[in-house]
Amino acid sequence: MAFLATENELTWEGAAGAPLAGTLTLPASGGRAPALLLIQGSGPTDRDGNQRPHLVTDLLKDLAHLLAGFGIASLRCDKRGMGAVAASLPKAEPDLAVFVGWDRFVGDAQRSLAMLAGQPGVDRARVGILGHSEGGLIALDLAAGGLAHPAMLILAATTGRPIAAVLRDQIARLARQQGAPETAVVAILAENDRILARLVAGEGYPEAIHPGLAALYPPYLRHYWEGFASRDPADLAGRCPCPILVLSGSADVQVLADRDVPALEAALIRRAAERGRPYRVALLAGASHNLKPVSGPDDPGLSGPLHSDVASSLGTWFRDQGWA
Repeated sequence: MAFLATENELTWEGAAGAPLAGTLTLPASGGRAPALLLIQGSGPTDRDGNQRPHLVTDLLKDLAHLLAGFGIASLRCDKRGMGAVAASLPKAEPDLAVFVGWDRFVGDAQRSLAMLAGQPGVDRARVGILGHSEGGLIALDLAAGGLAHPAMLILAATTGRPIAAVLRDQIARLARQQGAPETAVVAILAENDRILARLVAGEGYPEAIHPGLAALYPPYLRHYWEGFASRDPADLAGRCPCPILVLSGSADVQVLADRDVPALEAALIRRAAERGRPYRVALLAGASHNLKPVSGPDDPGLSGPLHSDVASSLGTWFRDQGWA
């Protein structure tokens, strides 16, 4: 395995002219290296995978350094309006709603992938995407829609079901942990289903939103949710033309190993049978949503090193694809 060589700070233009900034990590192997665009999960997440000061995982930073050890370059970016480009975040709510629309994030990924492919030291014929959580869905949307042609996708802790089904599990788990009576759980789940159904249908938010859901659906996120809620990850995976690795943790309480992983795997099995496209599913025993080891039921698996099986799973995949 090669050693980490250099990290360069880059700036470029994203969707609709938004400024973007990120870190290009180049391995010391020399020549033109294969490369991956790293796309973070939901929320105001920076290029390293953090939402400081409350959530610090360094997931994308850790992955970038691990990839360099395999001789693979990477580009990790601050989300639009975050980190080094925070000054570009609009203040007026109508402008902000457009700025953080789902299509803008997909467009940013498209332009970032092109930026990575054009870097000296990168083999533009071997440039793919590693998306974490929401980032995996953005990668699927980009590839299945033909907006870009990544050489591979790595879906890390990415849901296999539409977000409506995922949120039902997450909201129910949180409400029950907080001691809500079952009648209240049923009511809030029904309300959440109604909101998402309206968004998918293009009807916008209802006039009133349950107080327990208000923080999830602020007015400025309407366009974001309209795009997110209308995507079916398994359907998109089945339409992607490139090799796909699914990398998930058995202890992930946000994207479920027994529901989301089988949904993606079933789509990829059908795709392989119909189109001969390669895939692999790696389920990491005891790994969290952030691919960190979990010591027990009360450990969220946010900090510390990557789960030990991340390296071996990625190594096998890269060798299979001729990237290492």
